[in-house]
Amino acid sequence: MKNFLANLRAFLAIVFFLTCGNVDAFWRMVCGTVQVGRVDPIISPGGISGHCHTIAGPNNINTTSTFDSLQASYCTSCSIQKDKSAYWTPQLYYRHRNGSFEEVPHDGTVVYYLDRGVDVPNMVPFPPGFRVLSGDAAARAFDPLTLTYGNKSYAGTPVSNRVSFACLDSSGPMPETPGFNVTKCSSGLRAQIHFQSCWDGVNLYKSDQSHVAYLSGMDNGICPPDHPKLLPHLFFEIIYSVNSVNQSDGGMFVFANGDTTGYGFHGDFLNGWDPQVQADAIKQCMGSQATNDGQIGLCPPLAASVDPYFNGNCPEQAPVVNETVHGMLKVLPGCNPPTGGPLRAAQNTCPVQPALNYIPNQDYKNRSVAIPGDKVGTWQYMGCSFDTGTPRPLAGKSYTNSTGMTIESCTAFCKQNGYFLSGMEYATQCYCASAMSQVLQDPVTCATQSYMICSGNSFEFCGGQGLMQIWNDTTYSGPSIKGVPVAGKTNLPLPSGGNATYQGCFMEGVGARALTGTSYSNSNNMSLETCAAFCQQGNYALFGTEYSQECYCSNTISTTQVGQGNCSSFCSGDNTEFCGGGSRLSVWSLSTAPTQYTTASSTGSSPATSATAVAAATGIAYLNCYSETSNPRALSAVFQSSGAMTVDLCAKTAQSLNLQFFGLEYASQCLAGSTLDSRSAVLASSKCSMACAGNVTQTCGGSSAISLYNNTMYVKPFNPNPANVPNQPGTQYGYIGCYSEPTGARALGSTANYGAYTTTSAALTVEACAALCFAKGYAWMGVENGNQCFCNGAGLINGAVRSPGGDADCAVTCAGNPQENCGGSAKLNVYQLKTGSARYARYATPPAKRGWTLKTW
Repeated sequence: MKNFLANLRAFLAIVFFLTCGNVDAFWRMVCGTVQVGRVDPIISPGGISGHCHTIAGPNNINTTSTFDSLQASYCTSCSIQKDKSAYWTPQLYYRHRNGSFEEVPHDGTVVYYLDRGVDVPNMVPFPPGFRVLSGDAAARAFDPLTLTYGNKSYAGTPVSNRVSFACLDSSGPMPETPGFNVTKCSSGLRAQIHFQSCWDGVNLYKSDQSHVAYLSGMDNGICPPDHPKLLPHLFFEIIYSVNSVNQSDGGMFVFANGDTTGYGFHGDFLNGWDPQVQADAIKQCMGSQATNDGQIGLCPPLAASVDPYFNGNCPEQAPVVNETVHGMLKVLPGCNPPTGGPLRAAQNTCPVQPALNYIPNQDYKNRSVAIPGDKVGTWQYMGCSFDTGTPRPLAGKSYTNSTGMTIESCTAFCKQNGYFLSGMEYATQCYCASAMSQVLQDPVTCATQSYMICSGNSFEFCGGQGLMQIWNDTTYSGPSIKGVPVAGKTNLPLPSGGNATYQGCFMEGVGARALTGTSYSNSNNMSLETCAAFCQQGNYALFGTEYSQECYCSNTISTTQVGQGNCSSFCSGDNTEFCGGGSRLSVWSLSTAPTQYTTASSTGSSPATSATAVAAATGIAYLNCYSETSNPRALSAVFQSSGAMTVDLCAKTAQSLNLQFFGLEYASQCLAGSTLDSRSAVLASSKCSMACAGNVTQTCGGSSAISLYNNTMYVKPFNPNPANVPNQPGTQYGYIGCYSEPTGARALGSTANYGAYTTTSAALTVEACAALCFAKGYAWMGVENGNQCFCNGAGLINGAVRSPGGDADCAVTCAGNPQENCGGSAKLNVYQLKTGSARYARYATPPAKRGWTLKTW
């Protein structure tokens, strides 16, 4: 009875803490792998460790690492660059029946810093030089007798509970276990370990780990009286891709220490935090006042040094120990035989130990992003420019090198090809030009961007995702660019006789060419002069160039003129001339042609009879004759041109897409959208007097004049809240809001411990995305750009924030239901699975909320 009452008090205390205390404040940090090998500066300082580890953290981690040496590193494989701590766990292998050992891949280590324990208000940072090991490499069985400290109010728990495994399988969540129970897991096997959070306040390290102790409840509760200082609660997760290994031969999984049970899993931590950053993060992002809920991007002290490209900017380094640890091995590194217990295992020693590799110390090297004025040879850094692809900041020649790109190699390539501007992005791509097609950003904006190291030099940066770094050759003395042409004003003398007058940059036709005459392509020698001569031979009135190398001829063009910036690709045969762009044509008229430049709407082609028109539309109301605008047009969602155009045909288009307005122009053009450009104004009715090309009894606008109609069947698109999961009664996703995609990253992207899923569908609806994400076990979903569905279990990551314009920024309608909103361009409508929904994805919840049955979230 006495024991029962004690247990009841402990149970009620935990209930009180979970329901009234703070369990949500924490931060989650993703780390790549920086070193794999028998390196352990805690247990085997200066020597070879007994087994192989996978290590995350600073690039200079080695057998003698200390707090001070880690501080000198130039990068870390963890996302927070002010954390130079090292984290490591044993490598996992699969022992085949023939005795060989195959490395099991994983996608890095996820480290949680949790505010656990009843004394959270007095939590202290990890001091410089602090080291700790959690787990027992020799354990081969669960120990139910050795308990953590406890008292009448807070019962102890088996110390063996520090280690657990979760099989992530598409069949549904499985109970977590302290050892290898199930290893065939379609989404990976997750290994997990809790660290000691109670410190004696004096010793930075003791080999028997007596300087630290576990919380009474392992990841919650109280500290022993002789360990009064509460530290942040460390928790590691590593997801091993067990299903990528062929297990058909009936082998077994084994950790590098010879453990086939999982009970010997362990983890090490060598503190390398910037003391001030760690202290500020604990103060602002832990405890009852914290609101970041695990997101580094919402914790200012941490967000200031986040590198979204941490994996590529600090990849796995050259091995410290001269020994093969990757791929297929004959023996485990360290000659550890597989042992299954239940007795404790002894550490084996190889008869011959490998040597340590010589790795030059590069800590002294400067690794900083260039600033305007910096020079590499004769090339000077100008700044950065955002690359939207339409057009690129530098639109001349380019090349990609996934392993050898450097500033020197890119600038040399551009100089060799006659350009005096050079730009790098995505770490691997080089672009050249003699004129900028996009503006340079100001230095302050450039300084706040994230950059990738060059694929061929880890001490240089080569742009970022959608971000180009621009350099110019200070010694360039070649031909000057002929200048950006101006529509109606720029004349081009032609060697073949006569001249050409620039008409402007025009978009390519929808389903047909904008210039419908003859054409040809030349990837090496296209120029305006050669294209003009080609079209003159065919007696055409117009010629146009596109994609740097394509030439088109015609007597008419009916597509819309767009901004000149869209036509900024240099001609393949003359890098001082512009030859259109992607799906955009630089169009010129020829003075020697027999006919003048006209639009298709004024060619006088015979209109179709009314019999060819579609059935009469209903649910429409004529508004008035309105003026056309340019870039964008008065109605910019849809543009169609047809020789069979009628009011009814255009109305059907608008209604099928649930667009509020539609209009007709130039007899054959249909425009539609739900927003009328504010510059469009009412015109005299006589301006809209052209007979429709497909029905002469109807009027289809005029020259730059639109017969504007209202689609009275229009339904304002909405955000379903909640979004029901089809065929799953009571299962719903609640609407969270409109969020912007972070620069160079995904708001609902993949994390090392959660994974993610994305798909594109021409029939997307919010409910279809909800059904897909729920079926795959994800608690979060989002829809974007009308046809994209994203799922993940981590929630919003990479510092994603609400879009400044709110839901108005997520107004692109769903491809499968135009009455629903499906995000926008780089904007997502985000949803989260509601509490109580059937089969809630337990493995998709953070450990700060995982496993508790006493509190619903």
